[in-house]
Amino acid sequence: MLDHLANRNDLPVENAQTARNREFEERGNFQINYLKGWRLQVLTFAMCLGLFLAILETTIVSTSLVSITDDLNGFRMGSWVVAVYLVTYTGFLVVVAKLSDTLGRKSTMVFCVVLFIIFSLGCGFSRTMVQLIACRAFQGIGGGGISTLTFVILPENISPTVYPTYAAIVSSTFALSSLLGPLLGGIICNNTSWRWVFFLNAPTGLVVLALVIVTVPGRPPSDESTLSKLNRVDFLGAFLMLSSAILSVTALEQGGTGYSWTSAVVLAPLIVAIVLGSACLCWSWYLNRRTMSQEPMLPWNLLTDRFAAGIFLSSFFTGSVFLSSIVVLPQQFQVVFQDSPAKSGYRLLCMTLVSPLFAGVAGFFMQKKQIPPLYLLIAGQILAILGCGLASSIPETARSYPVSQYAYQAIMGAGFGLGLATAIMAAPLAYSKRNMAVGIGLTYQTRSLGESIGVSACANILSHTLTDSLQGRLTPQQISVLLGDAGMVKSIPTGLQEAVRRDFAHSFTRQMQALCGLAGAGLLATLTMVERRPRYQHREDVANSTS
Repeated sequence: MLDHLANRNDLPVENAQTARNREFEERGNFQINYLKGWRLQVLTFAMCLGLFLAILETTIVSTSLVSITDDLNGFRMGSWVVAVYLVTYTGFLVVVAKLSDTLGRKSTMVFCVVLFIIFSLGCGFSRTMVQLIACRAFQGIGGGGISTLTFVILPENISPTVYPTYAAIVSSTFALSSLLGPLLGGIICNNTSWRWVFFLNAPTGLVVLALVIVTVPGRPPSDESTLSKLNRVDFLGAFLMLSSAILSVTALEQGGTGYSWTSAVVLAPLIVAIVLGSACLCWSWYLNRRTMSQEPMLPWNLLTDRFAAGIFLSSFFTGSVFLSSIVVLPQQFQVVFQDSPAKSGYRLLCMTLVSPLFAGVAGFFMQKKQIPPLYLLIAGQILAILGCGLASSIPETARSYPVSQYAYQAIMGAGFGLGLATAIMAAPLAYSKRNMAVGIGLTYQTRSLGESIGVSACANILSHTLTDSLQGRLTPQQISVLLGDAGMVKSIPTGLQEAVRRDFAHSFTRQMQALCGLAGAGLLATLTMVERRPRYQHREDVANSTS
């Protein structure tokens, strides 16, 4: 697995062996006593269940939002019920991963699960929108921690020879929970109170908590005091990164939809986020040049590694296309083809089933066929481009669901499954043991940032298309209602409904073309990982690294 160091295009020949020896030294303390048998299976189940809950919360509330705002009388604040979870979830991905290096994986994971359970109950018992939004913010911190630590704990406790298989299983869970969220949220609200969307997290979360305590190995006893551990934490770097992430996601969530891109509400946090992000990079560079006890929140050698940067960029663009497709396609089904919310969820099953299937295919090729992850990432981007391009070719005058759309969904799902799973499975090839947690956290943070940008871009395309075409035929209030709930097309005058559907169809074509462009950018970004001899997980290298 380490022979790629001797073949790096950017390493001089005389330094290759030195780099190889340093990598072995860094991996010398890597978890050798890998879990096996029932304990490995239970650990995998616990990680999958925790990840399912954390990711489910990003989408399950979307179909419950009408019931929530009606009950709590908070229509104007409704969008923040979804946005605030995404803001804190994304903001804490890297911070929690890095803190687990200092405080220990098990204790940090237990804290995140407990935080998630407590504030899920708080959401369920909320009596006002302010209470609900505040609880959702803390719930997002716990959910983000669970997500990132799942992919940090697994590679440390699973043998590299079988890691791609288990990473594919967990990546499939990620895809399924993202796609099933809206469907499950609708089913719960149709049959009981919206509060059970949050209450059900408690018993399931307790199961995750118990299994984590039983299966995750604890850190070996250490003479280092808690104060000494805290002195190694880069609090300034954590503050700069956290502030930048939260402000940027907040601006992207509101830009062009809740507020104009030129408004101070969007521009101010976006500009401050850019300044703070730049300051974080400068601080990491400074710590890299100084011998200090603090461990930089963003290791400079990780940021300047071409292979790692390629994974970050690939995750960014694949994530943006993936989540945007989940948002765009159901709207198209409901408005243009007049499907019910439940039926639009069923129509997505093709993508829902194919995406995790190809995550398994990626694991098979990496583990059994020794295919370099670079080739799988390129294949995933090409399939995403092809699927989005074909989806944009559906005639805008069609009012019955084309059968060909299922095939287009399958192509997109295959691309998402390959791309998202491979980025995680390539972690042992991209990051040293010292940077593993931060590397995986950055992979998810860039992916989440890409998701926010992709959804925001699609929302802006829809908003501009409808505003330009319907201005003068509908009042600004009617247009605003349509943008907030596409299903409200049935409430406008009958004579205008067909025109509105035609405009929606046109906007969906433009959105899919934009996603095709994002996937193309992802392909170009992935090409930055090209090496003379692409790295792959060779069994002999795995054996050597663990001997």
